[in-house]
Amino acid sequence: MLPARRELFALWEGGSALEVDPDSLQAKGFKVWSADTQGAPFTAHPRVAPDGRVWSFGYMPGSGRLLIYEISPNGQLRRQHVLAAPQADMVHDFAITERHLVFLLMPLRFSGTPGAGNPLSHYLWEDTSPLVVLMIDKADFKVQRFELPATGVFHLANAWEQGETLQVRFVAQPDILGAMQQMDVNRSRSRSDAKTRAAQWTHITLTPGTGQAQMQATGLDGVEFPRIHPARNGLVTQFTTLLARSREMDARVDGF
Repeated sequence: MLPARRELFALWEGGSALEVDPDSLQAKGFKVWSADTQGAPFTAHPRVAPDGRVWSFGYMPGSGRLLIYEISPNGQLRRQHVLAAPQADMVHDFAITERHLVFLLMPLRFSGTPGAGNPLSHYLWEDTSPLVVLMIDKADFKVQRFELPATGVFHLANAWEQGETLQVRFVAQPDILGAMQQMDVNRSRSRSDAKTRAAQWTHITLTPGTGQAQMQATGLDGVEFPRIHPARNGLVTQFTTLLARSREMDARVDGF
């Protein structure tokens, strides 16, 4: 993750980054970026900007807050910031542009106790709430908020500034709870007959000057895990690679 310092981390969104030896892969302990962030969550999907800076975040279900990390190319924490994000109960991924951070906050509410039992049983989908888009200025962490029709989301591909707009590419998960339950190993047998609505490759266009937001499905369904060339984070992106389900696959079988 940080080649300048030859540091390697095992990441998951439920806790801090675990530093591992790059040669032996032996665990070396949880990374402490600062005294204030000791033990804080650190996403599984940090973004490395073209200038080498690493942007990351953490969330705690039910807190209504996001913790932002800015890490210099040499591996030192430059800034940390906590911002209000009322729908940040499950935020798996985000995107960066040249000047902004972009979060898609779905209306998936957590009502349990973090770390206690199976978290899936404590999530509730709020049909009447929107998909909230937060566009956060990297310079001063000022937030502009947009609202779109509700959908779930695991993974974003990329985002970039384009003229007067900001473009976002992601995979929409119309049935996020069904998708989460299908991936739950403990429930895989009992849900072997489950059918979820197909994930959709989706475009968002934000126009900050007018406050308008548009979301458009592209017609490419049954896809997930979008990947771009890592050097293109935050830059105009022509190509994205996605895993797809073939039409011949049994709908009861998870995977791609």
